[in-house]
Amino acid sequence: MILGKVMGPWTLSYHVYNVQEFLMDTIADPDRVRKSLDTLSEVPILFAKAQLEAGADAIVWADHATGDLIRNTMYRDFLSGGKRETGPAGALPGDPALLRSIARSYRIFPGNRIRHVPLRIGQCAREDGRRRRGQDPPGRQHQQPPGF
Repeated sequence: MILGKVMGPWTLSYHVYNVQEFLMDTIADPDRVRKSLDTLSEVPILFAKAQLEAGADAIVWADHATGDLIRNTMYRDFLSGGKRETGPAGALPGDPALLRSIARSYRIFPGNRIRHVPLRIGQCAREDGRRRRGQDPPGRQHQQPPGF
């Protein structure tokens, strides 16, 4: 299986807008946030469609709406309706998509076509391999190193 990957408009807004300012404006100036999301919403859609046309079997839709920074409803509230219907279900109707998000925002997407790929902070394939071989106590949580 060939997986393509795109960054959603929420993540793109973090990069071109400034994370702190963007998050503060979700409350202070929501119209500015919506304008940013509207402007950037076409980028992941075009890139995802190009990857599907090039042979990708599914698209991983990564949007970093982390649960420690926003309510799980904010992603839905800002990215639904009109041009902003850019979650995997709205942006790629009929195409397989995976939502990769650290937050619990996957619950806002209707239908069972969307699969959530959870990510624990600090997790990597090597740690999972050790756990499967019994070298780590079951249930042990790996923590992010200080400074990250």
